[in-house]
Amino acid sequence: MKTRMFLLLATLLLVALTACGNSAAPSAPSNEPAGPVPTATAGPVAGGSDEPAPAAVETPTPTQMVITHMLIPGEPAYLANQVIPECSTGSVYTEGHAVSLRSGCDLWQQSILERPASADLQTFFPHLDIAMAQFGSDAGWFYSKLMLFDGAQAPANLYYLIEIDSDLDARGDFLILVRDLPVNATAWTTNGVQIWEDTNDDVGAGTPVNPDPDAAGNGYDLLVFDAGSGSDPDLAWARRSPLTPNHVEFAFKPGLLAGVTQFGWWASAIQGTLDPAAFDLVDTSSRETAFELDNTCSLVYGGQQRGFDNQCILPEIPPTPVGCTPPPRPDPNIYGDMQFNWILCRWQPFN
Repeated sequence: MKTRMFLLLATLLLVALTACGNSAAPSAPSNEPAGPVPTATAGPVAGGSDEPAPAAVETPTPTQMVITHMLIPGEPAYLANQVIPECSTGSVYTEGHAVSLRSGCDLWQQSILERPASADLQTFFPHLDIAMAQFGSDAGWFYSKLMLFDGAQAPANLYYLIEIDSDLDARGDFLILVRDLPVNATAWTTNGVQIWEDTNDDVGAGTPVNPDPDAAGNGYDLLVFDAGSGSDPDLAWARRSPLTPNHVEFAFKPGLLAGVTQFGWWASAIQGTLDPAAFDLVDTSSRETAFELDNTCSLVYGGQQRGFDNQCILPEIPPTPVGCTPPPRPDPNIYGDMQFNWILCRWQPFN
């Protein structure tokens, strides 16, 4: 009896121990694919569906392009015979008075615009007023400089630009610009620098330089350089002169002009909206609304002037003027900035 009781207790103890051991043992591997991971939802699924919400798709982070520059301009070299003397509104402007469009300086029909002022002529913008421009070159670069009446301010959407007429037909072929160049940007930079090309020779529309409001083309239509992006990351640069923020300087490689060594050039300053496709501005704007801009007459580099309507009238001064006594200089408040032509023996506008 005792023996049977002992065997019964031993059997019950063994069963209990076996049950405890099985509860802690790992489950056997399954050959079935794992089910989808549930996705929490903010509320009940419409229609009572138990399907999980689709997993979010990650958007790849765009990689910023790194531009490596191999060639940076040095100190510019300018030519004494490549100076454009320009009317300066600031030289005759009186603070607190309206700005006047000066006779002999603002010539709409010739695309020579002296309008560094608001449309109501109540505000003068000295950072738009070009007082002089200059061009030059060395073995590796062409250079151009805009000398401003006062460049101490640089508001947003401020453009300085050079136009190049590479085939001397009075139409711009290349537009080189810099946007929002900081006052302290005294090192050469490609930031904000662009070059646009007119690929179909329609800048200036039907009659270059003169207004053609009914025949405007698509202006500068091809962007060939954008802040270092393009076939040559070193093609064009801009800076403020280390000597004064009043001088805005450009440098560009001669390769842009594909070997051309005689060309026309002129400079502009524009504030607000600039559309390269809208050139010439006298073709796409009106005399009554086009303000906050200034440009120069055009000058030929490497050759003789061609007599276009917008070209600069430069006096030819003989070594020893004979038989001509200059009369008194005309009042600049009435006639604007004047220069004396020793050949014709008379005062005449700079442009």
